[in-house]
Amino acid sequence: MDNQSKRDKGSRRDFLNRSVFTAAGVLGAAKGAAAATTADHPIRLPDAIPAALNAAPKPATFPMRGSQVFAKVCKNEGLAALFCCPGNYDVINSICEEGIPCFGGRTEGSMCAAADGFIRVTGEVAACSGTEGPGFTNMIMNIAAANAARTPLLVLASNKRMSEDDTEMGIQTANQQPTTEGMRKYGKRLIDPNRIYEYAAYAFRQLKTGVPRPVHLDFPAEVYGARFKDASELRYYYEQARYRTDARPYPDPKRIRALAEMIQKSQRPIIVSSTGVFYSKAWDALREVAEKADIAVVE
Repeated sequence: MDNQSKRDKGSRRDFLNRSVFTAAGVLGAAKGAAAATTADHPIRLPDAIPAALNAAPKPATFPMRGSQVFAKVCKNEGLAALFCCPGNYDVINSICEEGIPCFGGRTEGSMCAAADGFIRVTGEVAACSGTEGPGFTNMIMNIAAANAARTPLLVLASNKRMSEDDTEMGIQTANQQPTTEGMRKYGKRLIDPNRIYEYAAYAFRQLKTGVPRPVHLDFPAEVYGARFKDASELRYYYEQARYRTDARPYPDPKRIRALAEMIQKSQRPIIVSSTGVFYSKAWDALREVAEKADIAVVE
């Protein structure tokens, strides 16, 4: 092939340049068309969305379903928010009806991450929820991240019926608790409907005492759909003071005095502050100590 033929055909660089310019032109035209379409037909939220945002809470009273009993504990314990995806409907609807702020999204993993971020910013306990099977497994990486950050995250998921154990349903739904082993503080598959209040209480005891980490509960249909005429049908239906305490441990006064002496003798003391200060809301005390002793603080 002679040089003239090569020039007529063009080099690969010329071809790529022409392709880039052509693609840029197509994208520009598409954006212009989209802008014109938006101007002609502005985006309008369906009436159902503002109606849902403005809906008044509907706190449940007996007779209640298992999911409503669980949601009542969440409300009494001050659950700050729920981040969820479609699925686990009985539980998430019951939580929303109690007046707890609920935020929906398209993927369970992103909503689990959103709940983790919300907790790290506010210092309050929040929950995430997903459906069984792939919905739950979508959350795994973010549960692990929350565990590494010592986040008090409540992980909720629906699960197959207990009557479907040892059937082919396991291919889709599987057993959840072994999956989160090692990346949570406490976990339980609820199998006794009458104990749903008890295990909800256990969950918040783990979330609000000691070193915070995620707590994972999964709900078979027989549990969240169970019906209770009154509190007498629930086992261990106790007030908060019976299942956890708000009391905090305090260091030995002698150790505090020894620490003060060490700080006074040190040349360049530094305070390494972490989640213990944050979740205990002890930042005012930390600031007072740091300013009084002129000590640098790092996280």
